[in-house]
Amino acid sequence: MRRYLLGIFLVVVYTSFIAWIGFGPVFALPGAVLLAVAVGILELVPVIGPLSSAILVGIVAAQQATLTAAALLMGFVLALRLSIDNIIGPIVLGHAARLHPVVVIAGFVCGAMLFGVVGLLLAVPMAVCIKIALEHYYAEPIRPEEREG
Repeated sequence: MRRYLLGIFLVVVYTSFIAWIGFGPVFALPGAVLLAVAVGILELVPVIGPLSSAILVGIVAAQQATLTAAALLMGFVLALRLSIDNIIGPIVLGHAARLHPVVVIAGFVCGAMLFGVVGLLLAVPMAVCIKIALEHYYAEPIRPEEREG
């Protein structure tokens, strides 16, 4: 569980850092650090967090001087979201939980479809529990001649 929580922390750090790069040096938004940290922290809340951060950045995008700048900002946020959901999240959380990234993605999809937000929260821990149970069940038995005693 500790490794999984560390993985979530790393995803939040990645999100905040990449968001800061986009909001600060690239788009020169006022309060870029605060906005990037808010987007990163909202990453902790499944479904509602990314939606809230998209709304927050959408409000900032609406205040841009040109429509092109607003569209580019929203495109950046969409690319960030896709990179988190399809690349960074599965790789980092899969490595932290010692699961293949495809299993993490499948767990997220199945958990969300079956149990909504709660299923999304518990997807990776449940996948780890299933993996451990299967490893234990399918472990090779120790032959009597190999036992000590």
